[in-house]
Parts: sequence; structure tokens; C-alpha cells
Amino acid sequence: DEAALDKALDAAGMNLRPGEFVLLTFVASVVTAVAFSSFGGSLLGGAMIPVVVLLAFAYLSLKASRRRAKFGEQMVDTLGIMVGGLRAGRGLPQAIEMVGEETSEPTASQFQRIAFETRVGRDMTESILGVADRMQSQDLDWAARAIDINRELGGDLTEALENVVSTIRERRRVARQVQALSAEGRASGWVLMSLPIIMFLFNLWRSPDNARLLFTEPAGRVMLSIAVGGMVIGYFWIRRLVNIKY
Repeated sequence: DEAALDKALDAAGMNLRPGEFVLLTFVASVVTAVAFSSFGGSLLGGAMIPVVVLLAFAYLSLKASRRRAKFGEQMVDTLGIMVGGLRAGRGLPQAIEMVGEETSEPTASQFQRIAFETRVGRDMTESILGVADRMQSQDLDWAARAIDINRELGGDLTEALENVVSTIRERRRVARQVQALSAEGRASGWVLMSLPIIMFLFNLWRSPDNARLLFTEPAGRVMLSIAVGGMVIGYFWIRRLVNIKY
């Protein structure tokens, strides 16, 4: 939906509204369809429309996932800066501003946004939770909950954030174990995705006339469209299988 697309665009660092992204995707798919129709026929051109749409959303998902992963990797340093600011006698808003100034992307822009929203009157916890939701950061969500509890009940916020940092480090240790255990599945996925492409290129090199039938004959275009669609579906399927929750 529009809200999920807006979150993905924000996480990917793309300065586009959902409507603008959909419009650009539509234009790209139409241009690609016209280009392929000129030498492969209308059937191939029509088959390229869903392919381009899937590739556009796959690119958005990949870019958002990479930035979210980088955001998560920076979380220990992020909370470390906040703890250092609090130990130096700064308030929490000033510590958040320090994070926005001293960290790199994507953390810097997200915490600058928190600082801005807090200055214009939004509740700080809501703003932090908003970033945690957009960046899909369980670690930041825990930190926000700790800050909210501390604001309501009092206590040592520095110690609470240090406990969150310890928890994050333990989760990273488990994550490395999960990555090691799922490495074989990810490698198998890349092999299965690359084999059809390699075989097609080999066939194009050894028997160009036979390979050309996939583009010139109606039955070949249908087979090619089914193959491309199946590869795209298989990519997302394998990715989901190896994306182990922990």
C-alpha cells in the first residue's frame, strides 16, 4: 500500500513520493515494452511490463534493505555516542543531535529528523519509534522503550542504554551464527539463479540461430516470458527461505 511504499522510499533514501515512484515505474515499463516490441513483437513487449515493474520494486527493496542493514550495523556506535553525551552532562535532545552530527548515513539523516521533529513539538519517543519502524530496527525500538520508561519512572538512562547496547552485541553474535548456518542456502540460490542465464548465453554462443527463435517465434517469446517470470518469482522465494528470523 501507499504507507508501506512511503516507508520503503524513506528507508532507501530516495527523495520520491509514492505517486512519483509509481509514475516513473509506469513510464519505464511502457518505454521498455515499446523498445522490445520493435524487434520482438507485441507479445514480448507486453511481457516486459511486469518484468520492469518487478525489477523496479526489487531495486527499491534491495536498496532499502541495504540501508536498513547499515543502519542496524551503526546502532552500537549510535547508542555509544548517546551514552557518551549523557555522561558528559548533556540532555537527551542534545545527545540525539550529536548522533546526527557525528555519524554517517543513513543514521545521520534519521536522527537529524528526530531532532527536527522534537523541536517542532512531536513527542520524542514517537519520533524515535517512527524511525525504528521505517528502518525496521528492533534495537532502536528497544532503546525508545527504555527512554520512554525512564521518562515515566525515572532512573539512570545511561545504564538503561548500556544494557540495550549489551543486548545488541549479543544479538549480533547470534546473527553471525545464523549467517554462517544459512550460507549454503544463499549460495545454492545464487547458483540456481545464474544457471539459466549461463546456459542461455552458452546456447547463444554455440547455436545463435536456435537461441534467436526465443525472440522471433511466438512460442519462443511465451517460453522466454515464462522463464523470466519464473526466475523473478524464484529469486524472491529463495530469499524468503534463507531470511531466517532470530
